[in-house]
Amino acid sequence: YLESINIPDSVKKIGPYAFFCCESLKTLHLPESLTVVQDSSFYGLESIKSLEIPDSVTTIKQDGFKGCSKLKTVKFGKGLKKIGEDAFACCGFTEVSIPDNVTSLGRGAFSVCKKLKKVRVSKALTKIPGEAFSDCTKLTQVTFPSSSKVTKIGKKHPKLESYCVFTTDTIFAKKRTKNITFKCPNMSKKEKKKFRKYLKRPYMYFYGKVK
Repeated sequence: YLESINIPDSVKKIGPYAFFCCESLKTLHLPESLTVVQDSSFYGLESIKSLEIPDSVTTIKQDGFKGCSKLKTVKFGKGLKKIGEDAFACCGFTEVSIPDNVTSLGRGAFSVCKKLKKVRVSKALTKIPGEAFSDCTKLTQVTFPSSSKVTKIGKKHPKLESYCVFTTDTIFAKKRTKNITFKCPNMSKKEKKKFRKYLKRPYMYFYGKVK
């Protein structure tokens, strides 16, 4: 039932999942001393509509603001350099201008933003990763600055012919392992290698027909 919070500027660190799924939170002040938004720190804030990220923040990690479905406007700070995987996935943007200081964009960073229509790419980016804007079904305009350094645009995850079920450890575990358990009767060594390279997220995946 938390509706508002003003985090004092003396706070230097906010941990992963700190405000996970605080669905009623409508206003949020981030401290000027904060440098990193950790994994899923503000995941699922479904009521928040606007956000101002301090200049001190250099990195927004995986799922940092994912699922903030009503989030329409974000004022990015001048110090932001890295936007992680799915950091703003499933948000309510209609337009996004990636700051020119951003040099790294994670896979799926703005994916499934169903209302997103316009995107301006940072002039410092050299690569747009796979699925960065996947399932943004209303996206009709992507603008690259004249001095753009982008030389590569990624693709979606590799398609596999065989079906596969595998897991990593639970998402809420304190220590995450990179070990993957495969149960893929017909998966070749080459396919497994592709998947290991692609998989970085602590979820359970199902591909193809699973019995």
